[in-house]
Amino acid sequence: MVEGRVRHVGERAARTYLDFVRRGEDGLTVTVSKRTWRRVLEHGLTGAGLTGRRVRVRGVVEIRRGPVIEVAVPELVEPLDEAGTEDGRRGAESGHAEGRGTGRER
Repeated sequence: MVEGRVRHVGERAARTYLDFVRRGEDGLTVTVSKRTWRRVLEHGLTGAGLTGRRVRVRGVVEIRRGPVIEVAVPELVEPLDEAGTEDGRRGAESGHAEGRGTGRER
């Protein structure tokens, strides 16, 4: 499980990327397949709506070019504040997601 502020959302043909760091920096990226992204949209979350928000993401962290979590179901992305608010900025000022293992990661 990680929590942090989404800095950038890149919607591409095959998948969507939620970046927790500024472009060009090393840090966590969450990937969402096109099929799952459609389901995310049905849950009322959009790329524009997630940008700048603090979110909690559950999943398995893999190391590729950097740390990556691939989201398989929309419920694994949980917004924690309203877009543009300053609530709960813990771990967000640095642009790095704060990871907290629960022992039950999936």
